[in-house]
Amino acid sequence: MTRARQAAGFTLLEVLVVMVIIGLLAGVALFSTGQLSGRGLEHTGHQLVGQIELARDQALLTGQPLAIGIGRERLAIHERQWLDDRQVTWVPVEQGPLAPRDLAAAGLEPRLWIEDRRVSLSERPEENLIDINSAGDIQAFELVLRRASDDSSLRLHSDGTRRVRMERESR
Repeated sequence: MTRARQAAGFTLLEVLVVMVIIGLLAGVALFSTGQLSGRGLEHTGHQLVGQIELARDQALLTGQPLAIGIGRERLAIHERQWLDDRQVTWVPVEQGPLAPRDLAAAGLEPRLWIEDRRVSLSERPEENLIDINSAGDIQAFELVLRRASDDSSLRLHSDGTRRVRMERESR
């Protein structure tokens, strides 16, 4: 009776091992086709849009203008700091939800246009500022984030109003 029972089917352990192997193969297949990495790029894009919209909301609520600084390797929200009665500088917000985002660590290469003019990006985000005025309006811009590893890209843009939109770039 023991032999007949063993030959009749698979054990639970055998079925689980096969399911794990199938799951691993499916994960490898998704990653190799880029479907998984594309979602990661979109997730990063949604995070950046959320951060920009949070900065817009803060400027609107506090009545203090902010700026979005974009460099070759990072995106940073900047706040205005008065040096004296006439001189002002912009300093990055270093902590909290408006803290800088490392674009290079995510494998992203940014390209920036401000009011339809291509901007040559430097290492320092404070040299390429997109204004957010105290009414919450965001200066017209287009930011293309390209990931070289899978040649995918996203486009974040605003037409000079309060909205920031994200679209997947077609190749």
